Amino acid sequence: KAWRERMGVTADKLPFYYVQLAPWVTTWEDAATLRHCQFRGVGFGTPLIENCGIVGASDVGSEVTIHFPQKKVIADRLVLWAMYNQYGDRSVNPMGPYYMSHTVQGNKVIVTLANADGLKYIDGAEKVLYAEIAPAPVKINNKTVYDWTEADVEILSDGRLSFSSTTVSSPEHVRYCFSTWHVGTLCNGAGLPLFPFSTEKYS
Repeated sequence: KAWRERMGVTADKLPFYYVQLAPWVTTWEDAATLRHCQFRGVGFGTPLIENCGIVGASDVGSEVTIHFPQKKVIADRLVLWAMYNQYGDRSVNPMGPYYMSHTVQGNKVIVTLANADGLKYIDGAEKVLYAEIAPAPVKINNKTVYDWTEADVEILSDGRLSFSSTTVSSPEHVRYCFSTWHVGTLCNGAGLPLFPFSTEKYS
């Protein structure tokens, strides 16, 4: 908003496209929460930022530096936004798949995604990594604590995912790539990665 004001232009004249923080190995625990806030900028429903678009980077991180080396991959994804909105090329929706809602069905949590046509493993992946599941949280010292454990994830039809674990009989929440370091393993048919999410952030 400040940039637009200083340039004397309205939101419709100056689109804003930005890149979600890429994963890297760090002791900074709030990286996952920052990514969540970044996503809420464009979000679903009413976006916090007018005329904007976000690029996912869950699959291009570096274990050793925040300055991930695969810059061209991200540049190509940014170009998709400009082509879609400024140049009218609607052949590829630039918005990658993202969490929409979830339901608990017995010992499974079913997650419904948006923009997930052709949902598949990213090239080279054989299973969904960095997926977790948890039962109802408990209160410890007036703080809500979740007991997260690794989840098995199945790709269902119509852009849905099924999360489960043999050690969690009554699940309540799930999350995907919601950590400082992770390797995204899911993308849609256009090759755009699934944005990290945690269902407890939307409850």
